[in-house]
Amino acid sequence: MPPCGFRKRGVDALIEFGEDSLRLLQLEIEAGKHSTIETGLEHEIAQMERVLAGDTGQSESFCLEATFGALIFTLRFYKDLLRKLRASTSTRFEDMADAYILELKDELEKLHIDEDGNLVERPT
Repeated sequence: MPPCGFRKRGVDALIEFGEDSLRLLQLEIEAGKHSTIETGLEHEIAQMERVLAGDTGQSESFCLEATFGALIFTLRFYKDLLRKLRASTSTRFEDMADAYILELKDELEKLHIDEDGNLVERPT
């Protein structure tokens, strides 16, 4: 990450990546692959954890290192959504996910690593 943190364009790209991953999961649910958003998130989390732990076969033409960051981001994104879903008592999943995405975007826009390597809020 650059010392100044993420630019707006980079934050927007990460948010779009997360939203698109979630849209694809919702399409799988609509197609009947998973019975609920919770079971879909659980399945995807387990799959990503297996891949990241090296517990799966890997094609010689596939480079895990090239996609590691995307897998870690998606894994954390899904884990956060699952945790929020389980803690929610009345909020629709879509509303909860939208609120989380806005919160994530706000945090990413503030992200900054100072010269000493400390994670701090971006100076204004």
